[in-house]
Amino acid sequence: MAEKKKKESIKKKESKAPKKKETSKKESTEEKIIKTVIIVCAIAILFVLIFKGISTQVRYHDYKGVQFETISDEGKMLFQHTMIDVMINGKLTPYNFYLRTPIKALKKVPFENIEDFDLMKIMGFRMDTVFDCEGDQTIAMANLINLVSQTGMTPVKDNNATCDERYNLFILEEGEKTQITEISPRCYKVEVANCEILPATEKIMAEIFVKYNQL
Repeated sequence: MAEKKKKESIKKKESKAPKKKETSKKESTEEKIIKTVIIVCAIAILFVLIFKGISTQVRYHDYKGVQFETISDEGKMLFQHTMIDVMINGKLTPYNFYLRTPIKALKKVPFENIEDFDLMKIMGFRMDTVFDCEGDQTIAMANLINLVSQTGMTPVKDNNATCDERYNLFILEEGEKTQITEISPRCYKVEVANCEILPATEKIMAEIFVKYNQL
């Protein structure tokens, strides 16, 4: 009788053993699923963070310490926006400026001897070429003259002006390459190729922002 009871108990233990294995298999499967879900979620979060970082880098640009924000519509760039404090009615007031040339493109426009470029009380402009660039010439000069005025300088358009160290003078003319070269102290020739008058004048604006922030 004792032997029968032993055999029966052994059989019961053997019959119970597979259930433990099945349970452990289910647990290991569930653990794998949970781990997989966690890994997928972590990758998704990482992807979102990377995408946001890239988007931020594309949206914001730095030009020698001046911060610009790209304003676009359906992926098409409209403006490069920046803001500086100007004096209005005796108070420093934030003033918005909008450029149309990408900052990367502005950085490529040569400006000779930019280190010695100073903001004088008078900034003169002489047009040695009559530009017809589908209205870009009007926008370019209006924005540049507005910046000069808002930063406390006096803009002067004079097609008879000559170089003089007492003021800045920019002489705009058509050229084979868009670039700004110094022809004498505080006197610059602005060459405009293929009607790139906006990149040329906005290069000057960008450098005015830099010098103005250093005051």
